[in-house]
Amino acid sequence: DRARAPLGGAVSALEPADALQLAVATLEGASGTEKQGEETRLELTRVALGDLISRGQTAAVVALARRFGTGVLASNGFVAQYVRALQAYDSARSRHAAAGTSATEPTKDVSARASYREAAELFLAATKAEDAGRFTKDVSGAGQSAALAWYYAGDLLKAADQFETIAKSA
Repeated sequence: DRARAPLGGAVSALEPADALQLAVATLEGASGTEKQGEETRLELTRVALGDLISRGQTAAVVALARRFGTGVLASNGFVAQYVRALQAYDSARSRHAAAGTSATEPTKDVSARASYREAAELFLAATKAEDAGRFTKDVSGAGQSAALAWYYAGDLLKAADQFETIAKSA
């Protein structure tokens, strides 16, 4: 808390290096036999991941989820859902590339389309999370990512509707 609000000032996200260090320390603590303080450890993990997301460090969050698994993110909060959506989107992009379709065009690959649709739904679920209000900028980004996922899946009407919704709220 002192690092996020120095001198009692306004709360701001941790610097990326500090948030990453906190995330690694708390995630590594998950494999220990010590169960004392589990709630605190989970909350610190969520804070660290949330701060990384708010600082635009989504690649770091996805890398942490790959390294440590998503078990710690087993919640319905924005951060957990956003990370799951990012992982699904990355998987869809990989399948899209493997299918040989242009990276800027909707894919014709059935598997990639299904992955994009899953990612879009996960992004939208993240925007509706109870704590989404704490991540206003990132909620907008999740909405844009949902629209892109639908576009790449070939669901052009859904993509257009989502882009229009984003434009109205911007």
